Amino acid sequence: MMATPRVRALVETSKSVAEIRVVVQLAPDLVVPWRWDLPYLLWAAWGTERTARWLTDQFHQHDQDLSRLIGAETVCQALRRALEVHRRFFRIAWLASL
Repeated sequence: MMATPRVRALVETSKSVAEIRVVVQLAPDLVVPWRWDLPYLLWAAWGTERTARWLTDQFHQHDQDLSRLIGAETVCQALRRALEVHRRFFRIAWLASL
């Protein structure tokens, strides 16, 4: 196992939902993927921070042991960054989907 697991998040556009992907790399050859479809209208209503927190809670419910191992704040930071980057760079497509 790696000293510190790496957590990455990515947001992809898919019609009226954002495909949220979280990848946790526990070792060079051990990766745990996680995926969630999030309606853009919900994200728009909640904003980035609340959405990141909610997704972190969903991740924790999905795999409590992994969530405890890597830490909720680590997951939340990765999600927050991915949501913000997506919103900033794809705002036109994002608003068109609303």
